[in-house]
Amino acid sequence: MIAWLLWPLSLLYCCVVEIRRFLYWIGLFPVTKFDQPVIVVGNLTVGGTGKTPLTIWLVKFLRERGFTPGVVSRGYGRSDVLTTVLVQPTSDAREVGDEPVLIARRTRSHVAVSKRRADAIRLLQQQARCNIFVSDDGLQHLAVQRDLSIALIDGEERFGNSFCLPAGPLREPAARLKSVDLTLVRGTAAENEYSMTDRIDSAYKICDPNQSKELQSFANENVVAVAGIHNPERFFRVLSQFQINFQKVVFPDHHQYTLADFQEFDQSGKTLIMTEKDAVKCERFAGNHWWYLAIDLVPEPRFVSALEKQLAEIRPNLFSVQ
Repeated sequence: MIAWLLWPLSLLYCCVVEIRRFLYWIGLFPVTKFDQPVIVVGNLTVGGTGKTPLTIWLVKFLRERGFTPGVVSRGYGRSDVLTTVLVQPTSDAREVGDEPVLIARRTRSHVAVSKRRADAIRLLQQQARCNIFVSDDGLQHLAVQRDLSIALIDGEERFGNSFCLPAGPLREPAARLKSVDLTLVRGTAAENEYSMTDRIDSAYKICDPNQSKELQSFANENVVAVAGIHNPERFFRVLSQFQINFQKVVFPDHHQYTLADFQEFDQSGKTLIMTEKDAVKCERFAGNHWWYLAIDLVPEPRFVSALEKQLAEIRPNLFSVQ
C-alpha cells in the first residue's frame, strides 16, 4: 500500500534519472575519458549485491593477466567526503569508508576514494603505474566514460517490487540492464545472465587475521552473529548451514561501530562472528573471541570467457600489456 502511495514520487525520480542520463549522452554534462580502460561494477538496486567481493575478484583476475589495476570508489560513509585520498590496508574505515579498506586489504592493490571518481583516477595515475581501473559501485556515476560495465543482481531479491525509489529499491529502471555489457547474478541466473556463487569455509580472528578456524568448530559455542549489511539474512543462513546456533544482532548498513555496541556481549564472554565489512570497523576494540567471515565470490566459467572477450574488444592489445 505504501509503495503505491509513493508511486508518483517514483515516476518523478525515474524521469529525473532518465533526463540526467540524456544530458550526459548529448554532452551537456561533461564526461571524462581516460587513456586506460575503465571497468564499472555496480547494481540497479539500493543495498549490497556483492559489488565489493566481485571487485576483489576482478582485481585479482586482472593482476593474474599481467595488469596493474587501480580501484576507485566514493568511499560511502567516510567522515570527509570532500577529499581525494589513497587508501592503504591500514587506513581507518571511518576516514575512507569500510569497503575501500576491505578492497585494499584483500587485493593489496592501489585504491583511491573521491566524490569525483575522475579525481580518484587522476590521483592513481600520479601515484601508481595503473594501466586499468575498476570503479566500484559506479554504474550510476556517468561523469567518467566506461569501457565495460558489469551489473550485479541479488538472485534472492532481484528487483523487489520493480519500482524506483522511494516506492521501491531501484536506483534506475530495470530496462537499464539493456545498456550493460555483462549481468552477473548472485544465485540463479536467468537468460542472458551469468551466475556466481559464494565460497566460505573459515572464520578469521579480528585482532589477529593470521588465526583462522573452520566454521564447523563453532557449532558447540555460544555465538552472537553480528551483521550491519543490506541483507543480513544471507549472512545468517551461512552460519546456519554449518549447524551453528547463534543469537542474531542486526545493525544498519554501513553502521559506524563503537565498543558500546558490544558491551553486553563482550562482558558475557560470548563468541562474536560478523561480516568482514563490519570487522574492519571494529579492529580498534575487538576482543580475543571476535571473528569474521571472508566471503569470496566465484563467477561461472562462462562469465570469465565473456569477460575476456569483452576486454579484448575494448583494447585489441589489452592482453599484451605487461
